[in-house]
Amino acid sequence: QLIKYIDFKNCNSLSDLGSGAGFPGIVLSIFFMDVLTFHVKLYEKSRVKVKFLNSLKDKLSLNQLLIFDNDYQYHKIDTNYVVCRAFKKLSEVLRISRETIQKPHKLIVMLGKSAQDEINKASKDSFFKYKLFSSITQSESKILLVDVKK
Repeated sequence: QLIKYIDFKNCNSLSDLGSGAGFPGIVLSIFFMDVLTFHVKLYEKSRVKVKFLNSLKDKLSLNQLLIFDNDYQYHKIDTNYVVCRAFKKLSEVLRISRETIQKPHKLIVMLGKSAQDEINKASKDSFFKYKLFSSITQSESKILLVDVKK
């Protein structure tokens, strides 16, 4: 369901922060596996989860998938899109996105039923323009899109 928000023809990478078991990063990597100029980057600090992600990468032959086996803070992230699901509180995700990503990008955050409350709390800390869409997989969940300027 995130595919329609990603313009892969005008970008070359997508980063999944706090990848966990690989959702949505692995699924996006599978979808874009025939686009040789597009890379999906997973950032996960748990060594157990990284080992699992690497095994999926090998079994599925996801050659354009890059897995970083430590925290996002140790990297200069150069990407066109950032996605995350159950990573951190929204205000923290926005801060990380602004401070860590090296260029203007689009932020896609998968949120649960408390999406509007999270947006309201995050809006108290910083101003951001956003679009909110309903999830097709769960009626109460939302997808938040933010254009992050540098």
